[in-house]
Amino acid sequence: MTQTEYILGSDNTLGRRQLAYLEVLYDQPTRRVLADVEIGPGSRCLDVGSGAGSTARWLAEHVGPTGRVTAVDIAPDHLVGVGNLVVRQHDINDGVPEGGPFDLIHARLVLMHLSRRVELLSMLVDGLAPGGWIVIGEAQEYGTHPDEVVSAPNVADVAVFNRVVDTTINVVGRGGGIDYEWVNGLGGRLVDAGLVDVRGLKHRALTSGGMAGGMLNANYVRQVQPLVLDAGVTEADLARFYELSLDPAFVSWAMPLTYFSGRKPGP
Repeated sequence: MTQTEYILGSDNTLGRRQLAYLEVLYDQPTRRVLADVEIGPGSRCLDVGSGAGSTARWLAEHVGPTGRVTAVDIAPDHLVGVGNLVVRQHDINDGVPEGGPFDLIHARLVLMHLSRRVELLSMLVDGLAPGGWIVIGEAQEYGTHPDEVVSAPNVADVAVFNRVVDTTINVVGRGGGIDYEWVNGLGGRLVDAGLVDVRGLKHRALTSGGMAGGMLNANYVRQVQPLVLDAGVTEADLARFYELSLDPAFVSWAMPLTYFSGRKPGP
């Protein structure tokens, strides 16, 4: 089995909290995109990188008892299979799991972390049944623009936030193989793969200290804190950054999520 490439895990306390924040932030736009594609009773679905399973459970409700949802993750401890929801420990690097071809394949914040992302996308498209949909959601570049912070207790806090987030993303994240530009060309890749009805949705929301977006930022930084310090961020900056993640007076844009979907030609 291929060894995981993720520098951000889900099999510890920080990882479990990360999954909870992601659900709060992104389940609503995820369900909006999934509700826009043709799945229903009897559909066969694959949820790649299911995390804590909220999307897989939502899909299981929509496909009904005659449908089937296969939820896969490299660390499926947070998942519970029941009824038409099947849970498997699986690394998508090792191929599409059994249960296909699928009427829907969904992956959120997965391929951007994997070095073989282009090959894996083609593999997932091949795993679709005729008429089936693929729905991929990824984060975009974040923390490098001057307008990320909307309001802060003082000007120095804006610089601290930008410094910590920029280092976490552009030094640690990119250095660990995360591709924040991958999603920009994803729609074109779906067209090139022969898919039709290609659609897209960009989602971004404001967040403040103590809310899921601010807490997720702090969570990501804590997971890679030694690397952030090695990259030159000071202990004082980190301490202030964590304080801001809890301060309601600090308001910024949350990490943006972009979805693309496409349908395989067929009935």
